[in-house]
Amino acid sequence: MEDIQGKYEKLLNEYNTLRIENEELKSIPQQHGIAYPREDLFSNKTFPTVKLFRSEKITLFRSYFKGRDDVFARRWFSKTT
Repeated sequence: MEDIQGKYEKLLNEYNTLRIENEELKSIPQQHGIAYPREDLFSNKTFPTVKLFRSEKITLFRSYFKGRDDVFARRWFSKTT
C-alpha cells in the first residue's frame, strides 16, 4: 500500500511541476508583447440541437463512405483454370 502512495505522490509532484512549467511557457508570448488568447478547453459553450429524421441520418452516414467515380475494380482471372 505504501508503494501506491509513493507512486501517487511522485505523480502529483510531477503534475505540479508540469503545471508550473506550462504557466511559465504561456507567459513568454506576453513578455514579448504577443497577444495570446487564453480560453478554457472546457468552456460552457452550448451547441444547437440538430434533429434529423431517420432517412436524413442514413443519408448523412452514407455520405461519409462514398466511393470514387474514377476507380473501378479489375476482374481477376486465375492462370491455372
